[in-house]
Amino acid sequence: MKKSVVFVVVAAMVFMMVGCNNPHRSPKAIDKAYIESIYSGRFDDTKKYVTPESYPIVNFFARAFPPSAFVGRDEVDCEKIEVEKTSDTTAICRGKVRLCTGRLVDEKHDVVKRDGKWYVSLRDVEANKKSKKNNHK
Repeated sequence: MKKSVVFVVVAAMVFMMVGCNNPHRSPKAIDKAYIESIYSGRFDDTKKYVTPESYPIVNFFARAFPPSAFVGRDEVDCEKIEVEKTSDTTAICRGKVRLCTGRLVDEKHDVVKRDGKWYVSLRDVEANKKSKKNNHK
């Protein structure tokens, strides 16, 4: 009996630790994981956090910025990420990112939930930018 209780407690702790490290669990967690990977030049990791439709944009960044451009730039601090849920499956994340240079950058990303997991959608951001440009003409 005592062994089964210990087993259940250990299993629950492992489950909680794995769940806490899963960036797909919330809009805020996936946005933070995306920001840290993209600003650090870890584009293979970045693809884990974005929708498949966003892969071409990540591939563009990977071609435009060689790994040598990120040497010594792996420290990124997401100071504050605010989440505005627009529905059960969509959200907008806004945040401030402090780069290793000390520079503060504003970030805004559309986040979508697919098959129970959250992903950053770069396509929606690009579509919004184009729409705003067309409306101002």
